[in-house]
Amino acid sequence: MEQVPFFKTGQEIILERDSKPTKSRLRGWRIGHYLLVDAPDNTWTATSAASIIGRFLGGATYYGFSTGILGLFREVNLLALRYPDDIVETSSRKHLRFDTTIPVEIVNKNGSGDKNITGVITNISETGCQLVLAEPCNVDEKLYLRIHFPTGSRIEKIGCILRSVNKINDKFSCGVLFDIIDDDELIPLKEFINTVSEYNVVDHR
Repeated sequence: MEQVPFFKTGQEIILERDSKPTKSRLRGWRIGHYLLVDAPDNTWTATSAASIIGRFLGGATYYGFSTGILGLFREVNLLALRYPDDIVETSSRKHLRFDTTIPVEIVNKNGSGDKNITGVITNISETGCQLVLAEPCNVDEKLYLRIHFPTGSRIEKIGCILRSVNKINDKFSCGVLFDIIDDDELIPLKEFINTVSEYNVVDHR
């Protein structure tokens, strides 16, 4: 299997069909021919003619492409997708970042807070944020955050991928990108950003 700079075996990929996104994982590919991904469920079949949008994250860059179903290998639950004609890069910094001081808590996947790790969000956008934590985390680690906004709204649990960690004195500054499937998860964040944007508290990096 020939290596492609933005493809990694096992990486998470979002497949969107009929405006409904679902998670899958890339299992293999042949350049110019096909991609092999986990079949999300039994509605994804070779008889489906619907156009599919694929999205994934590589480093600090989002990629997107159009594709379609070539076939389904039921025995191994793998879906063969048409190899994309074009893969488009989209910077993950396309949204404005706002300087903040917002308490944050690291929670478990089920939303419970027994990890007992707290910190502060020092800047935030619709795609990610910068955290300062007392304990280190690992790059590419999946975290779940509980965020209480000063406007009174809150996010009980939002998934994110850790993209950078820098030690500053006895603390750790962590850059994360939100892992969003349902746009409803972003409603409290968008409300907060709409409020602070009125005061132009913006980081244009």
